[in-house]
Amino acid sequence: MRRQSPIAIIGYTTRYMWLLFIPLIRGLMTIRLNMESVRRWADGAKWDLLIVAAMIVFAVGKWWFLKYRITDKEILFETGVLFKRRTGISIGNVCMVSAEQNPIYHILKLVRMRIDTDAPCAISEFDLNLVVRHRECIRLLDRLSGVLEKRSPSIQSAYKVHVGVTAAFSFFFSSALSGTVLLITTVSGAAKIIGTKLEENLLEIVGGLSDALINLISTLIYGISPVGVKISAIIGIGFIISFITNVLRLGNFQSTRHGNSIRITTGYITHRLYVINAAKINMVDLRQNLMMKLMGIASVHISCTGYGKLKNELPVFIPICRSRLRGRAKEHSDMIMTVDKVMTNILPEFVTGVDYVPTEFLYAMRFIWPPALWVVGLPVLAFFLSVIFIDWHGLIFFMTLILEIPGIWMLLVKAVSYLTNGFEIRGRCVCAKYSSFYEFHTISVPFARLAQLRISQNPFQRLNHSCDVYIYTASEKIKGRIIRSMPTSRIQEMIRRKM
Repeated sequence: MRRQSPIAIIGYTTRYMWLLFIPLIRGLMTIRLNMESVRRWADGAKWDLLIVAAMIVFAVGKWWFLKYRITDKEILFETGVLFKRRTGISIGNVCMVSAEQNPIYHILKLVRMRIDTDAPCAISEFDLNLVVRHRECIRLLDRLSGVLEKRSPSIQSAYKVHVGVTAAFSFFFSSALSGTVLLITTVSGAAKIIGTKLEENLLEIVGGLSDALINLISTLIYGISPVGVKISAIIGIGFIISFITNVLRLGNFQSTRHGNSIRITTGYITHRLYVINAAKINMVDLRQNLMMKLMGIASVHISCTGYGKLKNELPVFIPICRSRLRGRAKEHSDMIMTVDKVMTNILPEFVTGVDYVPTEFLYAMRFIWPPALWVVGLPVLAFFLSVIFIDWHGLIFFMTLILEIPGIWMLLVKAVSYLTNGFEIRGRCVCAKYSSFYEFHTISVPFARLAQLRISQNPFQRLNHSCDVYIYTASEKIKGRIIRSMPTSRIQEMIRRKM
């Protein structure tokens, strides 16, 4: 049995690192270059030092008593001090192994390796999380790939995304960009209106006060608008940092399949490698927002335990490809990566491009009425508020206009969703199209990874013979995908005939 690299101790103490600042702050408050001040500092910080020492001892103990061994058939690891617990993971049951190497790890020839299976565990945690030597990680990845490649040796394909395409896609088709622009407009515009209104009513507000207090209030009022500009700048800078981080994370993206082994490599500064068991993929998810749908562009994601589990990590399989070809693009179809090519070459077990059972005309209001209520009800509410707070009519009108934009956009999304929603069972897959908030999804779930398919009706749906279809996959965390307002008789007949 082997131990991790000692640098893993630092990782075990990271979440409690803030405790180290307690004795440091005490020392800075009483710092003097004599023994008396040192003694006073030690007396005041002894409990803090004891807690920090206990934290370090805990981290060292966790590192010392966690051992692992990689064999040809399984991964063994042992934990515990008084009560030893030994766990074995069959290599064939591994869903995903990830290898992450930042610049420091690269210099030290270390790798952060994460291993996950369908066995339930806490959110954002993995079955095994180790810091190991680079050669140990390569050894496991080669063994896992060797086992998986033998299971379906005929499948071989690769796909690489150019960084310029990824950057352009991330910027122009990002929902965060439109949200950031709307938020900046709201903050700067509202701050300007509030400042102007307070400036107009300044004499009424400060009547009877001293000159010094009047000057102070005037300074505060005049500062509202600059503060709004500063907040807007901070929001904009935050988006730019997020955008650059995403480009660096998705840069050099490549997915390769050999047999049942899928390798995804990505990242410029921090290099990441994922080895995914294709037989453990629960679902393929084609994602689009409204602009992407109109432009015929899509992003392909997969649902596999462990992949996309970390914070700010998305389970991307193909960052950008064409969902359909039109015009001159059809003349160069052999050179353009499309969703159909992805499914045929890399994920042939999953089915797309089927003829779905659509939502019927009678069920349109189920999609339309929530955003329609938003769009119609907001001006009515604004009218009553402007009557009550007549002096703030300008601010109420401005905020109503701003809030109407996402409402109208949601109405358009739900109208398109009503026209495109559908459900179908084709081959050995359950396929569906639906929308969630502002995003469209086209999913494909193989029977082997289908945990439950459920039909649900509320009293109103019983009257118009519609139903909601819930799709649950055999994953670590069960989360249902809902396809709303489908014709009950056709769905029931399809399930009886094809499953």
